[in-house]
Amino acid sequence: GFDRSELREHSEAIQSFQQAMMMSRKNQSLQSDILKRMGVEYFFLKKYERSDKAFTQALEINPNDYIALANYGFYLAQRGDRLEDAKKMTAKANKLLPNQASFQDAHACVLYKMKDYKNARDWMSKALQNCVYKSADILEHFVDILFQLDETDEAIRYWQLAMDKGSRSKNLEKKITDRQLYE
Repeated sequence: GFDRSELREHSEAIQSFQQAMMMSRKNQSLQSDILKRMGVEYFFLKKYERSDKAFTQALEINPNDYIALANYGFYLAQRGDRLEDAKKMTAKANKLLPNQASFQDAHACVLYKMKDYKNARDWMSKALQNCVYKSADILEHFVDILFQLDETDEAIRYWQLAMDKGSRSKNLEKKITDRQLYE
């Protein structure tokens, strides 16, 4: 969970974005940008209805906003909500802007939630190829998939790599030691 200062930061960001929305009435591009940022902040505050509304409004302004599509799809997947919609969104983001590790990761995460582990593995492999710094998050998502496919030794190797990359994930050392996936 978040500590109080992180929650305050998300709340303050939303207040700033709400003020910016009032001042940007005639600039739809700016409004779309503000709305997708609000969608992220509301998600972190667990105000999912407001998050969904902000992303939906951003996509009404620009249906091809690949960042809004990828983020919205990823956040829906994190909640296990509207997975078919999430899959369409992340697939569209990848079509609009190919070879982006974060978009490929988002699509893989949706597929993972849908228990389509083989396709999730393919997409996560692409994300790893396109991820310059091999982020701890992408590595850990890849491990979850490998684990579901019973590729435990490979999973352990990537968990260790994620730990070396500074992962802040809970139970990571325990996962490595116990060779077990903890949600």
